[in-house]
Amino acid sequence: MKTIQEIIDYLEQTPEDSWCVDVVKSESKNCLFGHLFDLGGGKLMDYFEARWATTFMIYPVNDGENPSYQQATPKQRCIAYLKDLRDQKTKSTMDWEEEMRREYETENSHHLK
Repeated sequence: MKTIQEIIDYLEQTPEDSWCVDVVKSESKNCLFGHLFDLGGGKLMDYFEARWATTFMIYPVNDGENPSYQQATPKQRCIAYLKDLRDQKTKSTMDWEEEMRREYETENSHHLK
């Protein structure tokens, strides 16, 4: 499976005009998930969502709706976001899941014994 750095390296090589917003794939353009599919198919997309970021986390970044990622293009926004994931400056899917698990265990510790 690809590492986050391998994904970033691949995306940095994609042409700016191969990116789009509002859809995963069009005739000749992709959002981040379309590029992931081109790189590694559905298996990579599934792994990426489970490990790094879900579509609900990516689409606002790709489409320029996340206020923390206001770079000029979808490519620039997504690469900045992935670098923040890599550098642990923002939470990944697995981070959120672990946080929710700890909260659940804390809130329900009396039931779990």
